[in-house]
Amino acid sequence: MNEKKKRHFLEIAIMGLILIISILIVSRFSTHQFNSHEVRVRNFFAMEDNTIDVVNIGASEIYTGFSPEYLWENHGITSYNLATAGAPMGLAENQIKVALKTQKPKLFVVSINGAQYNDKRATAEGYVRMWVDNIPESELRQEAIDRLVEGDKTAYKYKFLKYHSNILRLPEAVSLEMREHRANKDKRLLTVSGIDGFVSVNKEPIADEDIYPIENFTEREALGKKTQKQLDELLDFLEKEKIDNVVFVNMPTYFTEKRKKDFKLRKKQNEAISQIEARGFKVYDFTKEMDAIGLDSHKDFYNWGHLNILGQEKMTEYFYNRVLKDMNFKSDISQETAKKWDENYDYYKKFYDWAKNIIETEGPSKMKYDYAIIDHLENDTLESYEKKIRFKSEIVKKNDKGNEKPKK
Repeated sequence: MNEKKKRHFLEIAIMGLILIISILIVSRFSTHQFNSHEVRVRNFFAMEDNTIDVVNIGASEIYTGFSPEYLWENHGITSYNLATAGAPMGLAENQIKVALKTQKPKLFVVSINGAQYNDKRATAEGYVRMWVDNIPESELRQEAIDRLVEGDKTAYKYKFLKYHSNILRLPEAVSLEMREHRANKDKRLLTVSGIDGFVSVNKEPIADEDIYPIENFTEREALGKKTQKQLDELLDFLEKEKIDNVVFVNMPTYFTEKRKKDFKLRKKQNEAISQIEARGFKVYDFTKEMDAIGLDSHKDFYNWGHLNILGQEKMTEYFYNRVLKDMNFKSDISQETAKKWDENYDYYKKFYDWAKNIIETEGPSKMKYDYAIIDHLENDTLESYEKKIRFKSEIVKKNDKGNEKPKK
């Protein structure tokens, strides 16, 4: 081979190597969703083995409804919200399997929220990806893809095909990579970093007489075909594997005559509750227990179906007394791990005090917080974070006002 051919071959080899390295960099740094769901799911795999007592599974009603930090501080029980927005019913089985790989929970808490979804939502890409794209490569990840993804699965198996354009957000991606690295290394602030919600009360006060007594509503409606299959498979799995340390929950929601479409969803919830109870599993329908919980439809919610941090605290305390107290267990973790949980609570308390002050002084708002607030609390830059989310909330308010229908 002459020198010219050698040089040409070397150039091709170098270009090929650069291409491979580029693909690896893009694959590593681009596969981010830049939200609390990513952080919440990935942090679960940083938790020390066999240190979680209660695993809460579901969607936004779970991570806005339960506070692992409050439960630890007040009752010495560890828990984790293994939940993502809009999670379809089909995720629950996979999440339980994944949790059992590293944890031995004393209780699984599974929301029935996913039972109300139609066939389109039951396998919607965005909601499925919040889970499958944030768990490690494994047989269980592939199983979730095979069960929930219809059509071509290539972009799920090779995630960079979906997220390659995120390389344009390289600084943010690097920041999340560093955050994940720290989480895996020092295992600090793992549950509190998954917080997500609105610093707000409900938009308008609702008179007690306008809230429909949902305990009187017993109508049922068949579940969507895909959702029915997902629920059947979950219940079959629990029975087959003899997993009896599981309860199902329907989280607090209030109903009014103005939101008639909600009653259609409630029919599906009633159907799901009936089926689950018929299979011998316990269901707690907390929508029927709002008075006992002490929830105020204006002060403790940020919208009709999600609790704010004030309602979350009440719900967590009530769940302890209603469900966990009689189970009579405490966390059996090392002193070192307990200190990390104590620090976890300390940062939650700082966040809680900040959010409570805004809620009580400003009432309704469009201010949305996420995992980044914990970074700002650590770096003592909360003021700049608040300015940022205030600015975003003003944009949302203007857009909402512009989309309002003229009054007749």
